[in-house]
Formats: sequence, C-alpha cells, structure tokens
Amino acid sequence: MYRLEIKESEDKYYNSLYNLCLDNPSLGVSKKTLRRYSFKESYIADDFTITKIKVKTSSRLTRIAWKLYLFKCVKIQNKVWKPRKSQWLN
Repeated sequence: MYRLEIKESEDKYYNSLYNLCLDNPSLGVSKKTLRRYSFKESYIADDFTITKIKVKTSSRLTRIAWKLYLFKCVKIQNKVWKPRKSQWLN
C-alpha cells in the first residue's frame, strides 16, 4: 500500500502505483519511474511524498489467531482440550 502526502492537502492511500498515478496525473512523475524506485525510503519530491507502508489484513490476523488457537490446544488423557474463543488471546 502506498501513502501519498501532498503538501497543503490530506493524505491519500492507494493499493497500487497504477491507481496512484491514474488518480494524480499532475504529479509529474511516471508510473515507470515509481516502479523502478525501491521504496526502502520515501520518494520525496518538491510538492509530495510517496511512502510504501505495510498493512495487516484480516486474513493475516485470522491466521495468527488460528495459530494461537492450535498452540493452546492441550492433550489431556488422550482427549484434546480446545479453549473457547474468548480464551484464544489470553
């Protein structure tokens, strides 16, 4: 995900460089130039800054919760005890 910070304006968030360039043709930078940029640091121009950010998606959070759930399952006398949902993250 990319955050576009335009001076004297609000921040905008885009899921791809294509959408960012399509929505802001007046930036004066091409999509090809942005695709070649590594984004280890923010792309800084006179009027704007583009930063690549990581977003945790719900599917990733679901996988984390599921791993915690499996981790907390305990075998007791050949039976598997499974905690209730309210105990998952405790």
